[in-house]
Amino acid sequence: MILFDEPTSALDPELSREVLNSIRKVKEAGIAIILATHEMQFAEEISDEVIFMENGQIVESGSSHEIFHQAQSERTKAFLSNYSTHQQQVSAQITNINQYKAV
Repeated sequence: MILFDEPTSALDPELSREVLNSIRKVKEAGIAIILATHEMQFAEEISDEVIFMENGQIVESGSSHEIFHQAQSERTKAFLSNYSTHQQQVSAQITNINQYKAV
């Protein structure tokens, strides 16, 4: 088992991608991991089980799908609404960049 505690904090986007790809390879090799992260998209993609914590307390736990798409706790929903809004903004920015390149 390997514990990763905010492995991408303070890294530039290119190095963050490399670290996340390395973590993905560790999981694919069958090694159990515990990952503390604010990389929500990565957490959703890679996690079998998610524990959402605040102030050292477990707020909610469940499968990746349950937490990211069927959260029960209002606090979890509020936190993830920021993630969803951010993802929509990033998608819109990528669309705008692609449209700019196409011109």
